[in-house]
Amino acid sequence: MGRLPGSLLAAVLSPESHKERVMQGVPQVCYGGAAIRFSKVAMSTTTIRLPDELKARVARAAKDAGTTAHGFIVDAIAEKIEAHERRNAFHAEAQQRWAAIEGGENTLSWADVRQYMQQLADGENPAPPVASTVER
Repeated sequence: MGRLPGSLLAAVLSPESHKERVMQGVPQVCYGGAAIRFSKVAMSTTTIRLPDELKARVARAAKDAGTTAHGFIVDAIAEKIEAHERRNAFHAEAQQRWAAIEGGENTLSWADVRQYMQQLADGENPAPPVASTVER
């Protein structure tokens, strides 16, 4: 095999050249031809349709965040799901606690707790409030 010219050899061995060869044939699914993240985790493809104005806002926000539009969207979806899951867990816990209160579990009144906390803040040494059942 013959020798390659230096510039061609440099192009063949260049990491950027390798990236370009790998990316050939891979559809650019991100805005503005942004690079696709490679991962060892298998991922499916989901298409979303964005109004042009929102698409432009995503592109600007991604640029400001130093990431791709794709990465920004994935992170935004993950954050929204986490918030939804936390809200659902909060509501489930609230329902569980309310059921316990309705079932006769002892509670502290807000007025008693507030008075106790104020006395502590004032440097006093008050007795803690006493829990009782909710009056109906």
